[in-house]
Amino acid sequence: MAWKLFPDLQALSQQMSNGTSNRRPAPTSLRRDLGPWQIFMIVISATVGVGFFVSSGEILAFAGPGTVLVAFACVGIVAFMVMEGVSEMVMVWPVPNPMVQFVRHFVDRDLAIVVCVAYWYTYAISMSAVIATSGVLIEYWSSENVSRALVYLLFPVIILLINLNSVKVFGFVELVGGYIKLIIVAILFFSMIVYNLGGGPKPAIHSKCIKDGFQSNDAVASTRGTAAVLAISIAVYPYIGIEGITMTAFEARDTKALKRPARLITIIVTITYLLSVLGFVLNVNWTNPYLPRYYNQWDPWKNPEFNCTGTVTTPHLTRSTNEANRNHERPGLGSSSVSSNHTLPIIAIEQTGQKHYADFINGCLLYSALSTANTALFIASRTLYGLGQSAQQDSPSALVRFVARFGRVDREGVPQWAVWGSFVFAWVPLLSFGSESGAQRVQQVLTYIGSTSCVLVWAPQSWAYIRYHKWLDNHRDRLKGPRYGVYDPLLRAQYSGLLRSWQPAIAWFSMLACIIIVLGFAGAGMAKKKEILLKALDIYLGPGLCFVLFLVLKFLRWRSRIDGSGWVKLGDWEELKEELDHLTSLVYPELNVEGDQRRTAVNTEGGVRDGLELQAAQHHSYDTSDTETDAPNGHAQIPNHHPTVRSELQPGEALAKDGSV
Repeated sequence: MAWKLFPDLQALSQQMSNGTSNRRPAPTSLRRDLGPWQIFMIVISATVGVGFFVSSGEILAFAGPGTVLVAFACVGIVAFMVMEGVSEMVMVWPVPNPMVQFVRHFVDRDLAIVVCVAYWYTYAISMSAVIATSGVLIEYWSSENVSRALVYLLFPVIILLINLNSVKVFGFVELVGGYIKLIIVAILFFSMIVYNLGGGPKPAIHSKCIKDGFQSNDAVASTRGTAAVLAISIAVYPYIGIEGITMTAFEARDTKALKRPARLITIIVTITYLLSVLGFVLNVNWTNPYLPRYYNQWDPWKNPEFNCTGTVTTPHLTRSTNEANRNHERPGLGSSSVSSNHTLPIIAIEQTGQKHYADFINGCLLYSALSTANTALFIASRTLYGLGQSAQQDSPSALVRFVARFGRVDREGVPQWAVWGSFVFAWVPLLSFGSESGAQRVQQVLTYIGSTSCVLVWAPQSWAYIRYHKWLDNHRDRLKGPRYGVYDPLLRAQYSGLLRSWQPAIAWFSMLACIIIVLGFAGAGMAKKKEILLKALDIYLGPGLCFVLFLVLKFLRWRSRIDGSGWVKLGDWEELKEELDHLTSLVYPELNVEGDQRRTAVNTEGGVRDGLELQAAQHHSYDTSDTETDAPNGHAQIPNHHPTVRSELQPGEALAKDGSV
């Protein structure tokens, strides 16, 4: 019975909230083999995908071309503000599972567990949701169920095999895949410009489509303002993954090289989205009947509209599209409204009559979906690995020992248990073969639980930065010496973002914006009563489950009398030092840091890169007398730098409690 698991849940909650470490030696750590461009392309793969094309088409259909551009610009600004704080903290502490660790050390222990579960679920279910969308893309060529079934079986196998390989292999695949994605986006943008100016087989369109500006479809929103806030709530989902760079930080060869990608990734993704959307809205009328429909709330085929050139829009149709549009059904899910197997670029291209080019682009979108699903499994597995690292392998609790397995890695540094554990939702795409009112809706709700929860995960990151900033400011006069001087605002500026002078106001705004967008703006879609129960589940079930989990954890903490309330008090200097030191120890699990006694790198073969930054040189060596390692010449793998480690120390020296040598 469930009550028999109560002691195990208590034990697991206690270890996770207290940050108990397995203290594993070097061979059980993730490998640090990712280069800066590989990390950059991993984030590109996580964000730029088929979901963007579906979401942008959905917004265009009920809010008009101007609203699409404004919605993606607004969300891009919020995402940039979130990453301003997160990127600073991850530059200082490139730890495993940073999204969880920052909340744990600066906000609340139990909230960190909720963040961990929500973040893992988001990417584990996202892998399945993207694969389900791939089945919709396949229907562009064939409506046979066997075609979709082949995708639903083949794609997971490919993704699993890639993720079970070393991070070097994964990084190479993502590097190539990211370049391909960016090339596809560039080709699409220039194609849209050429079509708009009349360079294709059809007359020039110029501003005939985009001049419609801000609109509102009465079936979805009664006013343009309502349509705009609903559009912003939908535009936020293609940005999920922008924070993925934090999950790769621990596996970076040189964490100093993270600086540029961390600062620029949000800007680059936002510009990519805006240019792509601009190209599409220049060529596709917002009343085009082939656009995805928000919860199928209207029938675009009762009074077919004309396209921007004044001719009837008649793209090539497969049998599945004819049937879906005639019966107003969704061939598949992955968005709230996939009403046909046509995405925005396909609609724009088919208006020109270039069927073979449309086939090519649809194939590119299919590859894009595969790449996004591959990255989703990677991020989910690293989140689950971090969870496993917080559980003791020798715990008397069977549940705790089971969770600890996810923190293991093989000889190549791959967390295979975590990969398999994150593969648990691979069966979800098969639900699309079920009835419209049954299995498919279950699939949609499962997907939306992850989507809304992930955006809410952004808010605690901003909150963590606010409290991190405040705590350091409270003890600014103590931030001196080689060990803690790096946290002084003047020295910390090298890790800070472009808007550092506006912090923490930027973090406050981004935190509130994330909450309002998910819990407030999304509710605008419920103004129209159609599918209101499904909308409510999609929007509020995920946040509701997170809140329930938070309450359960607080109850377990109260019942077991562990470590106070779990809330991180911004206490005195000694308490701050304890948190700073513990985060630093997570950067170097190979060093097995205990309290203030730490083994320190002594081989300065690479030279000191910057004395002001107090950063260690590449490939340090250290005393490995009680630490196993599989690195060459007995040296454990250590990242190229960290601000709290000095390369000048001699063998046997240790940092004193006040930061002196």
